[in-house]
Amino acid sequence: MYALDLTGWGWGHLVLGALVVLAGAGVLMGTTRGRILGIAVVVLSLVANFLFLPRYPMWSLALIAVDLAVPWALAARLVSTTSRRNPPPLRGPERGGGADPPR
Repeated sequence: MYALDLTGWGWGHLVLGALVVLAGAGVLMGTTRGRILGIAVVVLSLVANFLFLPRYPMWSLALIAVDLAVPWALAARLVSTTSRRNPPPLRGPERGGGADPPR
């Protein structure tokens, strides 16, 4: 499992960091794909930092804590943006037509 030396782990983290930058750009632009990519990359980062625990335990634990919060935040924002696309139809005074007619 730990067949890579520190240089290999460094390159892996560098590639993962580049993917995080791409996902961050997508999230800042407000795209759904950016949020999904962000969740996927953070899950990969979580696994990588878990495997990196024997080398740098405190740094890995700090990043694991952050990696646990980020998917939750991205998914919560993802749900709120998709629910705004299909708002419920307006009824009554909100339509601008006054009150509903009597029945």
